[in-house]
Amino acid sequence: MKHSFLLRVLPSRVVCIVLLAGTVLLLAPTSVVAQLGGENLRGDYGMKSGSQGPAGFYLGDVFYFYRTDTVKNLNGDDLSKSPAIDIFGNIILSSYVTKKKILGANYAFTVALPILNAELALPSLDVGSQTWGLGDMYIKPLELGWHFERADVIAGYAFMAPTGRYTAGANNNTGLGMWGNEFSAGTTIYFDQGKKWHAAGLGFYEIHTSKQDLDFKSGDVFTLEGGVGRAFLQGYANAGLAYVGQWKVTEDSGADVSTLVQGKKGSMFALGPELNMPVSKKGIFLGFKYLFDVRSRLATSGNYLVLSLTYVRPSN
Repeated sequence: MKHSFLLRVLPSRVVCIVLLAGTVLLLAPTSVVAQLGGENLRGDYGMKSGSQGPAGFYLGDVFYFYRTDTVKNLNGDDLSKSPAIDIFGNIILSSYVTKKKILGANYAFTVALPILNAELALPSLDVGSQTWGLGDMYIKPLELGWHFERADVIAGYAFMAPTGRYTAGANNNTGLGMWGNEFSAGTTIYFDQGKKWHAAGLGFYEIHTSKQDLDFKSGDVFTLEGGVGRAFLQGYANAGLAYVGQWKVTEDSGADVSTLVQGKKGSMFALGPELNMPVSKKGIFLGFKYLFDVRSRLATSGNYLVLSLTYVRPSN
């Protein structure tokens, strides 16, 4: 396969690859900012979140930064304030989209290894010495992608393994000390024949085991991520608005659940700009996203920066 392949393919195919660099290679729902007690990395998906990229191998390095100093209560009022806390994550991810068909869809799988300086979870903003360590590993053994004339559809299953540093009650954890299961489905809709204008949404439903060494089981979490955007530069670049919403579906349970969250279910919503574009003829792409929490209920409130650098090698 010649390196010039990506600059010779049809624009619609290039659009899919470009956006994949900023979305499908951010598939790793880790414990970087687990404000609602789940594993899903908020803000990793965006434009065309409901699309699977063309067959090929994808290798990405994702930088994730989250800053917060506030927890909101159920009324949206400040619950606590502290000096700004900076959470950093670097996620190494590989994904392979095969040509194998299952139910008419392409089969794909993904593995992600996050390295974090800390994990942040309610009910407190207590983060101690921020030493880097391995986070909870994300493995997606099943992803199916369908492509239609004016829409794409995607569905999958993933699990999160508690490989991150975790001690019950510690303030320097890089993991959540629990297993997680994630079921996902979504779609991307195209508004014109040339597929320049698009809107997407991808939903994730998380269920968890009890935390290690604690009588605590996090409630189920639903996350919706996506965006609206437009392709330009003959389809080689895309810009638009990304969003993420997250809702606790069931209450936390167990004797060790804090009275702060006991019997309560939080939620949040964030918005921000997104840009994805190629930076090399050798299949290297850059993704940028900056999100602002615009509504938080029993959740932290802050800003997110997501940068990705991705190498794409299409299949022959």
